[in-house]
Amino acid sequence: DFNDSTGKSRILSIWNMGRRGTPPAGFDYGTEITYDSIEYYRLNLRPDPININQWERLFGYSFHGTPVAGLAAGKNGVAPGALIAGVALTAFADTLLRSDRMLDAMVYLYQTAQKIKRKCIINISLGTPWGGPHDGKTLVEKAIDNFAFEKPDLLIVSSAGNEGNNFKHWGGF
Repeated sequence: DFNDSTGKSRILSIWNMGRRGTPPAGFDYGTEITYDSIEYYRLNLRPDPININQWERLFGYSFHGTPVAGLAAGKNGVAPGALIAGVALTAFADTLLRSDRMLDAMVYLYQTAQKIKRKCIINISLGTPWGGPHDGKTLVEKAIDNFAFEKPDLLIVSSAGNEGNNFKHWGGF
């Protein structure tokens, strides 16, 4: 779903924050899976449906972000020709809502786009009923605004949560 018309991957890199290895430049945790490695795995390793755990340990757990990326940039998505960089934010209670990890992810993705002289759209596909009122006043929301403020080549979108029918999300509070 993320290959171009010639069969090559449109995924530039993946930063798996929860896996030990070689982190991206400027960071001291996780492991970056580069384009060359992605192409190697794509050509030489086929996912074993019985042992999907090996793929998840390598690329991150694909229970939410991957389908959302498919809607945005898959071959039948909104932007089927887009180049993709991803960050696998480990979804465990101690890391899921860590604002420092989210901010690091934004920096990494923006730097990745800058390297190839492209505009950057970051989808933060992480919404929970916790972590504040979702009114733009929490520290992480302010940090996202500050990061994007002077970057005309950057757009950040974020989910409001998975409780869209909850008054907290649509009621403006």
